[in-house]
Amino acid sequence: MKSKIFTLLLFTMFMHLTASAVMLKQVTSTSVRFYNFSNGNYNLAGHYITVGLLYFLVDNLTHQHRSSLVVAPGTYIDFEGLTIPNTGSIGLWDGTASFPNPGSGAMVDFVQYGAAGQPFEAQAVQAYRWVTGQFVSVAPPFEKTTNVYSNVGSVYWATASTGCPIMPQTLSAQ
Repeated sequence: MKSKIFTLLLFTMFMHLTASAVMLKQVTSTSVRFYNFSNGNYNLAGHYITVGLLYFLVDNLTHQHRSSLVVAPGTYIDFEGLTIPNTGSIGLWDGTASFPNPGSGAMVDFVQYGAAGQPFEAQAVQAYRWVTGQFVSVAPPFEKTTNVYSNVGSVYWATASTGCPIMPQTLSAQ
């Protein structure tokens, strides 16, 4: 019986770590990009983006250049018209998030930059999406240098290259 419970617990933890199919890929002073690294479509409907303590329901953001919030495998989706400060945090949360105190189980991805201790760092650490005390040491624009979802922490982020501009598939804040 104990081995069955342990197996179920391990399976649940593994599913939590692999359930998401999108990750933060790039941040500029006015936009955030998400990348679908999976083999299936990922629907962002009902998700939230946080910029510091501000949160935005993705469904309420204005759509441009896309017919839906479904992100196809190997593609990006950009949200523009945001105000991204030089120091802060960006989070992506699923529809179970309840603000202003979302649980760590709702977190899909996270990055903090400029300094440690940004809003939602604790939830990101609990959700295995960040490493305590780490931060990206540059102001936007910066990008994640890997497409591996399990690679978390500041070592996987760098100043955005000029060869990685924001793509024309965009959504803008209202």
